[in-house]
This record gives sequence, structure tokens and C-alpha cells, in this order.
Amino acid sequence: MTSTVSPLVCPPGYRGLPPLAAPYIADVEAAVARWVPAVAPTDTIAVIDVYTVFAVMSRESGFGKYLVPSGPAGTGDGGHGLGLMQLDDRYHPGDLKDPEGRANADWVRLTRGDGVPLWQLPAENIGRGVWQLATTLKLLGNLPAAICAYNAGVVRAREVLDTVAGSVTSVDGLVHALDQWTTGRDYVADVLRRRSEFLSPKGA
Repeated sequence: MTSTVSPLVCPPGYRGLPPLAAPYIADVEAAVARWVPAVAPTDTIAVIDVYTVFAVMSRESGFGKYLVPSGPAGTGDGGHGLGLMQLDDRYHPGDLKDPEGRANADWVRLTRGDGVPLWQLPAENIGRGVWQLATTLKLLGNLPAAICAYNAGVVRAREVLDTVAGSVTSVDGLVHALDQWTTGRDYVADVLRRRSEFLSPKGA
């Protein structure tokens, strides 16, 4: 007898997402519903939706595919990027802190009652990543800068905004300026591209 593995299938409302995203849809929906309205300003919350979160997750971990070991409990970035949203276990200047005063490097050390690190649990990892995105959106005021901050840090993203204020008037120009400081010098543009593809799948 040969065993078969059921293919991952995204529901109709998310047919633009890759199949690897399917197991995490409910967790992403819950995280967006919980954190975005609570943190981000009401006139900008619509831009951090499930597609934005999946675009970041796709770039960061390939939905867990690129981690070691593969899956939500894996690591990347030399062991410093943890889980699906690649939460960093190192301290950086300008680190965001949650209401309990914890930076990501503090939060990733928290464990469940049985000793399992919270960052290994998809719902917790995704929730922390969404909180970070929503908080940087509130601080910086636009989605490209929030995406840049997720990769390069809030301090760097704010420096870019201050530098180009009044001289860059297009979104493309802002993305280009921000990406001079991101991984591969394309992180912001790539995340926005992925979001667009997930939102408007080919053949739709």
C-alpha cells in the first residue's frame, strides 16, 4: 500500500497564495484582526492585511521552507532569525518594545508551560511579526517604510525618511531610497511585489 499526502490547498478567497501558505491562513487572519486595529492608526490599517503579512513571511522564510529544519520551528540568518516571521534574537538600536517592555530579543526567550519556545508556535510567531509591522506603520506613517524597518530597523528607516523628505514624491522613489539599506537592496520592492501577486493572482 502506498501512502499519499494530501496537497496543501488555499481556500477560494486566497487563491493567489502559494499552497505552502495554507496552514497559516487562520493564524494570520487572527493576528491581523487582533493587532492591526489595536496598534496602527485608523487611516492606514488597511495596508497591513493578510497579503502584506504573507508577503513578508514569504520573503523571510518561504513559509518555513527555507529554514533549518524546514518548518515553523526552524531558524535562518545563521540561527538568529527565528520561525516563520524570522524574529531576531539579537538586540539592535531602536528596538521596538511591547507594552511589557520586551524587545524581540526578550520575547523570543519566552516559553509555553511545557517549555516550548513561543516563537516556534505559528500563531505566536505570526502575531509578534504582525505587531511589529503595525507598530512600525504607526511610527513611520507609510507601508514601504514599515517594511523597510522590519528588515533594516526603525532607526535606519526613519533616517531615510528624514533624508528624502520633500525631495522624493513618488512611491517608487521612496522604495528605491529605502532599499539602499535593505537585504539585497530589494527587500521593500520584493515584499510589495509579492503582496501584489498574492492579491491579484495570474488568471484572475
